Amino acid sequence: MAEALGADEVVLVTDADGIMSGDPKVVSNPRRLVEIDVNTLVGLADSGAKFIHSKALKYKPKDINARVINHAAGDLTGEGTIIKGALATELGVDMGYPSQIAEITILGHNLAANPEIMLEIMEKAKAQSTLLGMSTSTNSAILYLSEEKNIDQLFNETHKTILKHEEALAMAVKKGLVFLKISGVGLEETHGIIGTLSETLSQNSINISGILTIASSILVFVDWNERENALRLIKHALRSKET
Repeated sequence: MAEALGADEVVLVTDADGIMSGDPKVVSNPRRLVEIDVNTLVGLADSGAKFIHSKALKYKPKDINARVINHAAGDLTGEGTIIKGALATELGVDMGYPSQIAEITILGHNLAANPEIMLEIMEKAKAQSTLLGMSTSTNSAILYLSEEKNIDQLFNETHKTILKHEEALAMAVKKGLVFLKISGVGLEETHGIIGTLSETLSQNSINISGILTIASSILVFVDWNERENALRLIKHALRSKET
């Protein structure tokens, strides 16, 4: 409607001061966000924030901001949170990073109960590479990193950390991966999407090195040499899901 009317802005009047840094029912002293990108907001919505449903955000035009204000202000020009940008309305897949990715798997005992080990490794990763994703469990952790910088030096530095801590046992490395990002409005409500992606790639002899789900996106790691084939297959699978 705002686009049809040629509006400059949409004002959403609520009982909150805007989009907050945390749920006031859960955390104390949440801070009002001055502005937020719609892609970030949909991540909050898909992760449990109750302010706005992610499907409502797909109708927001890119060039028309939305401003969330509190009705108690009694003034439509009052401060609040400005929502910027626009969402892709269809499920899609793209390369999440333009160059090759390495995977470091760390195994041990109760790694999750010893965060100082992962903190040390992450500090080394920051100095030697770019950390793109991470998955942890009680006894293991997997890091996905760019190969562009000093990745081989990082392997050795990570191994030194493992030798220093008795809770860490060993590490394994896999290089030459690509990072594919699947995203779009309603992704979290598309039933069986991960199973569909896994089956599609498996049937075409493409091994998945890792899958991460983050807010309203899915990150898939496969062999770099299979990137074009994987992109094509995933795009076809997503189109089939939407029809």
